[in-house]
Amino acid sequence: MANFLNTSALNFLLEELMRTAKKELILVSPYLKLNERVRELLYDRSQQVDIQIIYGKKDLQQQERQWIAEQKRIKIGFCKNLHAKCYLNENYCIVTSMNLYDFSQVNNNEMGISLHKAQDRQLYTDIYKEVQRLIRISDATDNVQQEKGNTQRKQEYAKLTTARLAGYYGKRTTEMFEILLQKGHLTKVNNNYELTEKGRRELGGEKRTGYDGGTYFLWNKPNVTQEEKEYRKLTTARLAIHFKKTSKEMFKILVQKGCLTKANDEYELTEKGRQKLGGEKRTGKDGSHYFLWKKPDGKK
Repeated sequence: MANFLNTSALNFLLEELMRTAKKELILVSPYLKLNERVRELLYDRSQQVDIQIIYGKKDLQQQERQWIAEQKRIKIGFCKNLHAKCYLNENYCIVTSMNLYDFSQVNNNEMGISLHKAQDRQLYTDIYKEVQRLIRISDATDNVQQEKGNTQRKQEYAKLTTARLAGYYGKRTTEMFEILLQKGHLTKVNNNYELTEKGRRELGGEKRTGYDGGTYFLWNKPNVTQEEKEYRKLTTARLAIHFKKTSKEMFKILVQKGCLTKANDEYELTEKGRQKLGGEKRTGKDGSHYFLWKKPDGKK
């Protein structure tokens, strides 16, 4: 049976829909802007599930295009005249007025409905068929170009994308871009990143174009010392992947072990978390908080 959703319910259930996807995840949203929380959820799920995003506006920000181009299991397609907003996995579906651009913007007035495949099988099937039609008419990934890109990536196994370079140092992608700018390996022209001669010479930087027309960068794998390896840090989402847990389960474990506390729906780092796991609390550019942890020694 379909259920009515207000703004706060939409934000909660959309996050649950993304987090619990086991076989597929499809996001249809005319306007597309991926905040830190959405990127964390999509990165987590893309380790196990193929993700398809359909959008309808070509004014994607450079960082959105670059981040998506760096994710192996996230495909994106442009659908002309798209106005529908629909999000679904293999069990649940949400049809709503809310763009993915507005996710977590609880000050907006949105509404929608959610339904479960087992309870509304015919309705779910009708929606799923229409979403598949939108995918078919979208400018999707070219298979030949994708295969060429896969071959090229195999040949360039020694190099890392900016996102993976960030993971190497326990940083977020946005932080890594700032560091590369500060060190003169990248420069910014008209709000777009450009590779510098210093970036080519010192880090082996290469600028590439993804299948969707967005650009991304490749870098030599760092030659880090053992000390640097020991102190390389992970976000909570990547720590969860290491232990084959969801982010929600990982936060629960950290609270149970006394490394985090929770009050008024906010997590706080404890002294035990700092000392035992090298925990750090950071603030992202969007104002949201996140935590960094020492990389485990391999014992799970």
